[in-house]
Amino acid sequence: MVEFQITEDGSHTLFSEMAGQTYHSSHGAIQESRHIFISQLSINNGRQSTVNSQRLSVLEIGFGTGLNALLTAEWACENGSKVEYTTIELYPLGTDVYSQLNYGRVLNDEALFIKLHEAEWDAGFVQIDENFSIRKCKSDIVDFLILNFIAKGSKTFGSQF
Repeated sequence: MVEFQITEDGSHTLFSEMAGQTYHSSHGAIQESRHIFISQLSINNGRQSTVNSQRLSVLEIGFGTGLNALLTAEWACENGSKVEYTTIELYPLGTDVYSQLNYGRVLNDEALFIKLHEAEWDAGFVQIDENFSIRKCKSDIVDFLILNFIAKGSKTFGSQF
């Protein structure tokens, strides 16, 4: 069971009774994700400029509300970078919950937000737009690692994610 809360920046967060905590900061869900998640993409993209700055692989443990994926997809479009986004989530939100979140409305990108949530789980990479593809894995991290890396004998996380 989750409870909707409005944060200080006007965006939603969810309080999870199961976890006993909110998904995002009460000071602002969008503000928090931009500061912690998106600012790191910009920093890392700059570091990789001599290697391959136009293509990034992102691994997110916990898709949650989908806010980090939404902001990353917007960032990829704005920066002309190709992003392959892998997310692992054992308990995805149902349509009844994610359809009420206000991120798409607040960021003026409701269609993208819904498209990210409607991308099929465990279907490999789904192309969302020309710059962003998402792979949603309904799993816990241990099973994900066993299935994707240990069983295959992989020593790196490279492009196979």
